[in-house]
Amino acid sequence: MNLSGEAVVQFIKDYNLNDFSNEKLIVIHDDLDSDFGKIKIKLSSGDGGHNGIKSMISALKSNNFYRLKFGIGRPLLKEEIVNYVLQPFTVQEQIVLKNLSHIIEKIIIILALTNNINIVSKFLCSSK
Repeated sequence: MNLSGEAVVQFIKDYNLNDFSNEKLIVIHDDLDSDFGKIKIKLSSGDGGHNGIKSMISALKSNNFYRLKFGIGRPLLKEEIVNYVLQPFTVQEQIVLKNLSHIIEKIIIILALTNNINIVSKFLCSSK
């Protein structure tokens, strides 16, 4: 069971973020439906079968937040999904993730400064 939403709500309470609006929230999560290393950005979409996102939508009572999704690929057998998403990254994958962290950092800065998903989309297209 994934209770990510409860953790986010507790964080908002603990830090007295009374004026917090969900559209300022950026959630970074894995994406089984994308090839390893591919980055996508979404705003106000559904959970896509991701239990952590489902928990957050439920706890926040809203889907109006950014999702910065990074592809991890999909295992061959559906039964292997839980173990697949919980296993450590390989050395090769860690190298790719380290390079992606610089792109993700820039995306977060762009969103913080502009709150404009279109600018982020253009940046992602140009950084391929």
